[in-house]
Amino acid sequence: MDRNSVIGIVLIGAIFILWFQLNKPSKEEIELAQRRNDSIANVEREAQLREQMLRDSTASMQTTTGTISSPTVIDTEAKRKNEFYSLENELIKLVVSTKGGRPYSVQLKEYQTFDSLPLVLFDGDSTIFELNYYYNNKSEQTNNLFFSAVNTEPEQTVTSSIGSITMRYSYSENEYLEYVYTLAPDSYEVDMKINMVGLSELRPAQGNELGLKWEFYSPKQERGWKNESFYTTAYFKPTNGDVDFFNARSKKDVAEEYIPTAVDWIAYKDQFFSSVIMPKNPFAYATIQSIAMPEDGKFIKQFRSEIGLKYTNPANESMDFAFYFGPNKFKFLRAEYGDIELHNMVSVGR
Repeated sequence: MDRNSVIGIVLIGAIFILWFQLNKPSKEEIELAQRRNDSIANVEREAQLREQMLRDSTASMQTTTGTISSPTVIDTEAKRKNEFYSLENELIKLVVSTKGGRPYSVQLKEYQTFDSLPLVLFDGDSTIFELNYYYNNKSEQTNNLFFSAVNTEPEQTVTSSIGSITMRYSYSENEYLEYVYTLAPDSYEVDMKINMVGLSELRPAQGNELGLKWEFYSPKQERGWKNESFYTTAYFKPTNGDVDFFNARSKKDVAEEYIPTAVDWIAYKDQFFSSVIMPKNPFAYATIQSIAMPEDGKFIKQFRSEIGLKYTNPANESMDFAFYFGPNKFKFLRAEYGDIELHNMVSVGR
């Protein structure tokens, strides 16, 4: 082998090594790929859980009749099972789970997905609506607690008067946490009242406010995943500021905003519909996240909020909220919620 051939082989080897180093994925790219793989695995597990829970929900509603009276003894988690209660009118159907006492799913009855399936804003065990606190020096996350339905029928259809679901978690006969959901006919709004009765030993998990978590995965509703993702994001309204939002077209996987002051509302918005939580008295603070899901999957974004709730007397305290579950119609939102500027999360159709 002559000298030129040796030099040529060495140069080819050097070029190959340089190409490999330049194209080797960075640490950040490796971590991003791992996060995406983990997200896919989580979504698949959650889809399986959701399908199972829906089967359980159907079976539960077929076999449960009558009403359940107020619990008078301490709830024992080991002997409880998850049950589902529904409240619906002409426009929406809300399903509440006894595990966590939380909104489990919401369906908009007037609408369908692009492939003619029921249009569901969220559902499944991945949905979180929980309070975090200490009670008798024990850490509690209400999503893990089994509530009891109080004087509530398993299925209610609201036609002429207001319907309600009451979920109660009892520490004793005179110590309990209660969620009351109410729905009026022909309304997209679900009112919620949190009642704390006799909970004098309740303490916040951190700071001076009660912690509230609200999280769910926003499912794909339209034919084009990418186009829908351009309109799926979180909006929020600081009490002393303008309506703000995350750029849905950002290339960042995670968008986050910490609002250290009062917040009027938080909205999880997709292309045509929104889920909004609106407290009667502003939230003390909020940290809001929007997390991109793998492209062309079943979900567009995961939304997360950690919220501070002001309270004064857990032995006798009530907190009032309203949820809006409905279409992004500018004129309707301006007419019904113009005082809190909810219409300003709609940029199309003004």
